[in-house]
Parts: sequence; structure tokens; C-alpha cells
Amino acid sequence: VNLGNMFMRWANDRYISNLHRVINKSGKERYSVPFFYSGNPDYVIDCLPNCREEGQAPKYPPISVMDCVGGSYKASYGAAKMFKEQPKARMELVNSAQPVLAS
Repeated sequence: VNLGNMFMRWANDRYISNLHRVINKSGKERYSVPFFYSGNPDYVIDCLPNCREEGQAPKYPPISVMDCVGGSYKASYGAAKMFKEQPKARMELVNSAQPVLAS
């Protein structure tokens, strides 16, 4: 997920990162133990020159890996907290979830 979001910035939206979500339909607490590897936190992500037309400005400003991943974490945890605090909205989302089919 993090690499996909960073790659989207490098590619100037030529390639789009998919939304990652896991839906727990059991109604019980669930714990995950993910492994994250985000690279050098000081590395600056900037649009690659071959991912934009001549004279076209990048869609995103340069950003460090730490700031990019940190922003994703803040957004994710904020959304998860809001989702957890709104049971009706959560159940509507769970019930409306559709599988993603490969084309």
C-alpha cells in the first residue's frame, strides 16, 4: 500500500494506487500484524521526468518518504477511528462491499 502510494507520486498519477481495505464482518475485535518496509525516511519522492509531458508540472510537490508514509498513517487511523465510532455507517459499508474483479 505505501509503495503503491509513493509510486503514484513518482509516476504523476500515470499509475494509480488501489484503495486497500479489509472488512471484518465478524463484529469482533481483530488484530493484524503487518510488516512495513518503507525505505530511507529521508529519501525525497519527486515526479520522474519521463512520467510527464515536456513543460507539464508535477501533480505533487516533492516529499520525503517519512512525510508521505506518515500522512498515510494519519489519514488511515483517523478514518478507522471515525469508522469504528459510527456503527450504522460501518454496517452499511460492510453490507455493500463488492469483490474486485481482475479485468
